[in-house]
Amino acid sequence: MHMLLGFGVLLIVMLGNNRSYAQEQPPALPSLKLSGRMTITHSTRIEPGEYHVDVPEGQAVIEIAADDVVLDMTGVTLESTAEQPWERVGIGIHAKGYSHISILGGAIHGYRFNIMLEGGTGSASEAQVVGTDVSGSRAQRLLSTVTHSDDRDWVDIFDLEAWESYGAGLYLKSLSGAWIKNLVAHDAQNGIMLAHTVHATVEQCDLSRNSGWGIALYGSSGNDLLKNQADNDVRCESAAYSRGCDSAGILLMEGSNRNRIIGNSFTHSGDGFFLSKSPTGAASEGNYVAFNDGSYSPHNSFEAVFTRANQFYHNLADHSDYGFWVSFSRDSAILDNHIEGSKRDGIAVEHGEGNLFARNLIRASGAAGIHLFQSGSAPDPSRNYALLQNSLEKNRVGILVNRTEDVTITDNTFADEALGIKVEAGSREVRLHNNHFAPTSTVAIESADPKAVIQDQGQSQEVHPPAK
Repeated sequence: MHMLLGFGVLLIVMLGNNRSYAQEQPPALPSLKLSGRMTITHSTRIEPGEYHVDVPEGQAVIEIAADDVVLDMTGVTLESTAEQPWERVGIGIHAKGYSHISILGGAIHGYRFNIMLEGGTGSASEAQVVGTDVSGSRAQRLLSTVTHSDDRDWVDIFDLEAWESYGAGLYLKSLSGAWIKNLVAHDAQNGIMLAHTVHATVEQCDLSRNSGWGIALYGSSGNDLLKNQADNDVRCESAAYSRGCDSAGILLMEGSNRNRIIGNSFTHSGDGFFLSKSPTGAASEGNYVAFNDGSYSPHNSFEAVFTRANQFYHNLADHSDYGFWVSFSRDSAILDNHIEGSKRDGIAVEHGEGNLFARNLIRASGAAGIHLFQSGSAPDPSRNYALLQNSLEKNRVGILVNRTEDVTITDNTFADEALGIKVEAGSREVRLHNNHFAPTSTVAIESADPKAVIQDQGQSQEVHPPAK
């Protein structure tokens, strides 16, 4: 455990959670041939084969209606006959209000939700889905073309009813405890959605090549997302325009707190990792995001806005528009990340407060390595930062401070920067200590107000006025 005093940050890595789930390999089960819609109340094996079954909206092909049911789908392909992604309705496999449900193997395609497991008025919990292919769930018809962007393609990240209209390969709703492993969910809008679900583990799943979200959490806390692939989850992008339309590899919304997102890949997605809230919704706080790769996003490798106390540790955020966009973020930490080749800023924070950025390597940003600023008329301040031991190389500006106060910049190295530190008008109390600039011919510090920059005995560079 590593504690950073003074910033409200506690770094904890605990991958084991001592949860118990049904066995992956059940004993021999009674076998049934699927001839149409069915309800099962005991553990069952569906006979291997291909089954084409359509159901109306709100109905399921297989309804699980008892506790302690194992459904073995090994060797089974179940799919609807819908020809277009936006024509897919109904549910492949469904359970509501039952505990200890296990779905093993098989492939389910062509429904709004290929699998949907939800709690009821009781204490539904301990669901598992292992080794199942749930690709090809519902997807909206995209109206944008190669040459023209259509605003109707933006997804609604705020409204759960909108999420449910989009569909997903797997949807967990109002559950406590779930284990999802080796799931595949491609070629749809959304891979996995969790709503009001806690203590779920999603690991080693492939949720790439979707037009919306790889994994999306709504009001879901205390979950572990481990070693998943959620690459190329993107929409509204072409050579003629770049919108993203709020697509993302991993999305957290509306009070999704204390989740651990570790070891995932979400490259080439609209945003790699995206955390936000609606204007009247709950912030998602206290999340730990580590050892992930969010590179090659056309927008942000990592975005976390209107939030607090999140930690980003040892991630890759290379070759995106921004490495980290963390506006209106409080008491958060960005530590030991690799941020290279951002088209604009490596780390950008608008109206942030109480944040710590330490030991990051930020290289070759098209604008600033780290940009702290306040814009517009929003009442939120931009203040109270600690920037410690970062390595800034070949950025247009190493650190840019605009309308921001109470900034401590200590033990950072600046190499081959056109300008090391730039302090713009409206800033004050920018304290410098023991920073190193190379080569010595580099302009180290530029400030619109020399009194805004405070250097102690460990720092004594000439403060230059802004270049005309």
